[in-house]
Amino acid sequence: MIHMDQNKKSKFWEFFLENYQFTYVLLLSIVVLGIISIVTLPKESSPEIEVPIGIITTPYPGANAEDVEELVTNPIEDRLSGLEDLDTFSSVSKNGISSITVQFNIDSDPDKKIADLKEKVDEAKVDLPEDAEDPIVKQISVTDDSILTFALSGPYDANQLKDYAEDLKDEIEQVSGVNKVNIIGGQDREFQVIVNKAKLDSFGASIQDVTNSVRASNSDIPAGIVQSGSSNYTVRFAGRVKDINDLKSVPIKQANGTAILLSDVGEVVDGYSRASTLSRLSIDGGEPRPSITILVFKNPGGNIIKTVKAVEEKIQSAKGRIFPENVEMATILNNADRIKLDLTNLTRSGIQTIIIIFLLLYFFLGFKEAVLAGLSIPLTFFIGFFILSGLGYTLNFLTLFSLILSLGVLVDSAIVITEGIYVYLQKGMDAKKASRYAIREFKLPLITGILTTVFAFLPMMLSSGIIGKFIETIPITVTSVLFASLFVALGLVTTLASRFLRNDEDHPAHVPKEHKGKIAQIFAKAKSIQSNKKTKIEHLYNWYASTLNVFLNSAKKRKQLKWALILGFFMSVALVPLHLVQVNMFPSSDFEIFYVDFEKPVGTPLLTTSGSILDIEKILEQDKRIASFVVNVGSGSGDGSVSQTTELGSTHLGHFIVKLKDERKEKSYDIVDSFDEMLKNYPSAKIRVWQQSGGPPSAAPVEVSITGESLDTLDDVAREFESLIKTIPNTKNVQTNVEDSPGEFVLGIDRIKAQLYGVSTVQIAQTLHNAISGTKATVVRKDGKDIDVLVKYDFSNGSESDPTQNLISLDAIGALTIATPQGDIPLMNFTSSHLEANRSEIPHKDGERIAKVSSETTGGVPAQAIFQEIEKNMSSIEIPDGYTVTLGGEREDINESFSDMFRAMFLAIFLIAALLVWQFKSFRQPLFILTTIPLSLIGVLPGLFLMGFPLSFPGVIGVVALAGIVVNNAIILIDRINQNRNEGMSKLDAVREAAKTRLQPILLTTITTIAGIFPLVFTNDMWGPLAYSIIFGLLFSTVSSLLVIPLLYQHYGEENLNS
Repeated sequence: MIHMDQNKKSKFWEFFLENYQFTYVLLLSIVVLGIISIVTLPKESSPEIEVPIGIITTPYPGANAEDVEELVTNPIEDRLSGLEDLDTFSSVSKNGISSITVQFNIDSDPDKKIADLKEKVDEAKVDLPEDAEDPIVKQISVTDDSILTFALSGPYDANQLKDYAEDLKDEIEQVSGVNKVNIIGGQDREFQVIVNKAKLDSFGASIQDVTNSVRASNSDIPAGIVQSGSSNYTVRFAGRVKDINDLKSVPIKQANGTAILLSDVGEVVDGYSRASTLSRLSIDGGEPRPSITILVFKNPGGNIIKTVKAVEEKIQSAKGRIFPENVEMATILNNADRIKLDLTNLTRSGIQTIIIIFLLLYFFLGFKEAVLAGLSIPLTFFIGFFILSGLGYTLNFLTLFSLILSLGVLVDSAIVITEGIYVYLQKGMDAKKASRYAIREFKLPLITGILTTVFAFLPMMLSSGIIGKFIETIPITVTSVLFASLFVALGLVTTLASRFLRNDEDHPAHVPKEHKGKIAQIFAKAKSIQSNKKTKIEHLYNWYASTLNVFLNSAKKRKQLKWALILGFFMSVALVPLHLVQVNMFPSSDFEIFYVDFEKPVGTPLLTTSGSILDIEKILEQDKRIASFVVNVGSGSGDGSVSQTTELGSTHLGHFIVKLKDERKEKSYDIVDSFDEMLKNYPSAKIRVWQQSGGPPSAAPVEVSITGESLDTLDDVAREFESLIKTIPNTKNVQTNVEDSPGEFVLGIDRIKAQLYGVSTVQIAQTLHNAISGTKATVVRKDGKDIDVLVKYDFSNGSESDPTQNLISLDAIGALTIATPQGDIPLMNFTSSHLEANRSEIPHKDGERIAKVSSETTGGVPAQAIFQEIEKNMSSIEIPDGYTVTLGGEREDINESFSDMFRAMFLAIFLIAALLVWQFKSFRQPLFILTTIPLSLIGVLPGLFLMGFPLSFPGVIGVVALAGIVVNNAIILIDRINQNRNEGMSKLDAVREAAKTRLQPILLTTITTIAGIFPLVFTNDMWGPLAYSIIFGLLFSTVSSLLVIPLLYQHYGEENLNS
């Protein structure tokens, strides 16, 4: 057993005591470096999770989803299986495009893995169809959300606003830290050559002649260098088309010695492409007006606050220069403001905590002692910021949360050492000697206490997946701060105490003469409080001592206590299986933004989709809780960062971004629930109302995956599960990834007839493509912008319809003629058409076809309860051989993450036990100390139940953290018992004396820890379960430990410490 010998020097720690001038310089350096680190640390909303994820996008124009799957997706996926560190891959084959998402193991090098992926994709190119475009490989981030979203509106049409937005985009992309800028709404400017087929035929020309002439006429080619006189000159052929007039004068061919120009065969229009998206903005309940939505994305690792500030300055400087003053700009989402708010709230909580801790220390110890212990907080934080800066971490809400979490723990070391100095001062020692003795007495238990807490947090780094990366900041920050607090307590606080504290003889209790009037009254009142305090604390000591004696002397009381604790433990644990305490991943949080997604059947025209949600706009306009909203039609809510456009486009999709007012009573998640209930039966469209989760991206709470070969079978099974889940109470937004498609018209060719007419399949395909979509002939660069030149037929037939929009009917396609050696022949002569069912998309998971059914839950019902109902009733669904059903979603995330956390807790307990065995040279005493961990659970779960919080992932983090916190009180208590016994006391007297003398530091560290964590309850709903887990667990563990530890030691402790 270790004997705390006060005569044994501690050379390292006493070095700072003996060389106080050096310590002062060190202290000043800590302050300066800490402030510099705070200023320079990159600031962001949440930890940037760098997961090696790549997206392979391969356009295959004109192909349906099944052709894209067979000819593009499958060949590329076949190459992926040989990649090292491959975690999973999924794909979606849509009309005209293949998109494959590849995720590697989270600890692999992103740059190397993306390079490997590009190599595999290059190898697959030889297997792809000739008319498929080259695959594009792009790295993405799981947290690749816009840092700033705003909308432009005003007395202008959408296309004019789009022009302003494009100019503004060019300006914003020049800002340091900006990665890209996306624009939603409006149409792209386009030069359109609208060919009158009758005129073209009269000149004996074809549409291909027009396209080739336009393409050939637009070229600037350096010709070389010529010498003239004594100088060399470069020669450039200036043949590039500059404007629409140049296009009109492009010759197509000659007829009777006369050039046939573009203007002779059709109309050349400076217009806009067919609208694929549109946007409307409403501010303060005003009628929505046409707008353009602009999303700004930052570079990885960038400082959000700095970047957004620079972007806002750029926008302000552009007003009146790039766009008129009367263009209205509304900020929809500003992550910098959210970070500032988080920083403000957490900083305020930190200051409140410091004040509370100071007042507690003043009450228990005194003014100077409170100041010394209070100084340890900013000094520790300064060191922590310096370490985080050196390790390359950012300042985000999780870092700030970790600092607040550790606030109540880090001050414990300063409290214990200050309280020790205070006790030695009361014994008549001078300040320097008291500091030296306090170091020698408390250094080992303090080091052990810090290590036990560190051992509780460090194993969290073993958590796998995205969640592991997300919480990585917590153990790093807490560990850094705790080691810093140990250095501050033993090295700095003791030095300052030796210079500024005095014992009672040197510092008499009377009020100094120079303090007069009100000041004298304040000093007198303070001294009176101090005197009354000592009396009250003595009463508390005596009450605790008498209560402990009752249990020490009564076997009946001890037995009652034992069974009460056992019963309390099992009753507490039973709250989870009884669903009295719900289990989920992350609790809902209050945000200023929520989203309303809407979906019409695939193939719904853009304007039809836009008109179908006007009623939702009216509802949002009339809601006084809403500050503004923007509706984007033609894009899903996830299309801001990575978007894949199919042949049918996304005209059937849209979403609202709704910004709530600050001065509202309801939480955002309650508002989301009310709108979800209001819109759940919205006619002719699927509606989903949602908000972001407090944690990293995760799956839906309930998800059923079916894998197999036949698409029809997958669809049938998925729809049966969809129907089943809809019958289960407390489910909402039940949907499948099986999309209904309007079908496709298939034009078949009679090859024999085509051969008789001298027409090839390629000619027919080109004619059809031009008729339906037009052909991009070239690009004209004008005023620094690229403008596409599109060549297409005029199908307006003299009607009032706009030929630039290229709307064509099936009858018009059949009547289309194609030039043959026998003259112009209608296509219907050698083609036939019929309507076939087709799929808008075919999803894969790890190379297998997959169908998914997902659902959210209501009323706080956990996903596990829904899965139990699914498992109970799924026997009614016939699952064919060769098909696999997997129940996943949030449950899968919960099982994996909770397993990681509990594995981390068991590792922490093992490390703590090993440390305690080393310190106390005993097996029994560490077991006594470890009993405080299960005792804490008796407080955790009932506490969550009483406060109405679920056992979420943050709550589990709190439970793991408790393992390292609650043992510290027992360490201090048992260490004192051993000291007493080594000084000759009997075991019983040693227990009684230690319990009484260690009551104050145990209560003080417990109260300050709770006070330090309590403000987390009000900062963010996500951290409520964590805060309450620690508060209730520590509170119950402390109270019970003050009885249990002395009783265990008295009855089961070693009779001879040296044995």
